[in-house]
Amino acid sequence: MMYSKVERWHYIEKRLTAEGRVHVASLAEVLGVVPETVRRDLVELEAEGKLHRVHGGAVPKHIVQKELAYVRKLEIEYEAKRAIAKYAATLIRSGDVIAIDTGTTTVHIADFISEIERLTVITNSLPAALRWSDAIEEGRMTGEVILLGGTLHTAQRAVSGMVTLEQLRPMVIDHAFLSCGGVKDNRLYDYEMNESLVSGRFIRQSRHRWILADATKWNHVSFYEVGLLQDADGLLINAPEPNDWNGYTKWIEIGGE
Repeated sequence: MMYSKVERWHYIEKRLTAEGRVHVASLAEVLGVVPETVRRDLVELEAEGKLHRVHGGAVPKHIVQKELAYVRKLEIEYEAKRAIAKYAATLIRSGDVIAIDTGTTTVHIADFISEIERLTVITNSLPAALRWSDAIEEGRMTGEVILLGGTLHTAQRAVSGMVTLEQLRPMVIDHAFLSCGGVKDNRLYDYEMNESLVSGRFIRQSRHRWILADATKWNHVSFYEVGLLQDADGLLINAPEPNDWNGYTKWIEIGGE
């Protein structure tokens, strides 16, 4: 699908509003143009006062000195996260009901979806909901996006809490795609308690569970235990299987893009 300049600019501005930062490589891939075209778009948008260019992409004009926590995390291991999300997208089939958590790896899955029909996406992540909405608008899938209600965690752009958990209770999910703050031995960890409770509910209510973790998360313990690795169908990670791996779940090594 070919996009006009006006359509590209509209998409770039939407992504900036949703995520607080855009990347040249990601935009070029989604829009089907060479990176040089995206860079020219960013130069022109900056000249019109729409954004501020930074290394590798752009941020909204008002975000120059301080980025939100979510945006800073999105930068870490960016290419690895994209590669992991690309593999995760291959696990999705037409007619599935999937859950996407608030992570900065799972948020990329929607960018790699194509020719999927009747997909239901459940998420508590505002950026993820917007990317899946884009996938529908761009004709890469049909279906619906269910953005769960709850208490908004502004820095993480996510909702959680009792309202979120209650809304999830009757839902039956085919695949849950989950990020984490750490993986050690047989346990999954994350940093934020309320968001971890939502991820734990995704695990319990899904037929298949996939953990998406870049290599920095391996052998790392963070604040809150989400669940057991043995409850997952696979760990998608950009690292070779270690010699002392106990085989709690399937180790799926992801190469770079």
